[in-house]
Amino acid sequence: MDALFADSQIVASIGRDIVPVIAIVGAFLVFIVKIVASATENIYRARCNAMLKQDLINRGATAYEIAQIVSADGKGSKKWANAPTAAPMQKPVY
Repeated sequence: MDALFADSQIVASIGRDIVPVIAIVGAFLVFIVKIVASATENIYRARCNAMLKQDLINRGATAYEIAQIVSADGKGSKKWANAPTAAPMQKPVY
């Protein structure tokens, strides 16, 4: 019976010692996942921005129109309210 009791004490000791290790490793993994997610988001945003610009170029938009569209914040800002109007965009050729 003493051998069984000694094994349970060892298991309890290991259980107490491993909790801080698991906590530290878990915090490290959360930090790594945050870095990877942030980098992935930045890549996705850059790719979407490049695709938008290429689409506008393919449609015949001027550089001024592209700058106006890309810099829009989506909140209805009047940043470009006094900008001169450009000629209408051409229809895309498919």
